[in-house]
Amino acid sequence: MKIVNFWKDKRILITGCYGFIGKHLSKELERQGSYVTGIPYKTDNYPNLNEFDCIFHLGAKAIVTEANKNPRETF
Repeated sequence: MKIVNFWKDKRILITGCYGFIGKHLSKELERQGSYVTGIPYKTDNYPNLNEFDCIFHLGAKAIVTEANKNPRETF
């Protein structure tokens, strides 16, 4: 059975790209031939979402108690 590489040449956006999961996902998708764009926490430079084939939203506050006190800061 031949395995087709689904992620090859896909344009992928990852929020939370510097977190544990985002960093490993980015590396793996690049290894499989994807074009990965990452958005770090607190940026003013957002790409056009229509340019991507797939979006992984992994960005979040690491400290849950802080997020509960200030929920607007988590978006």
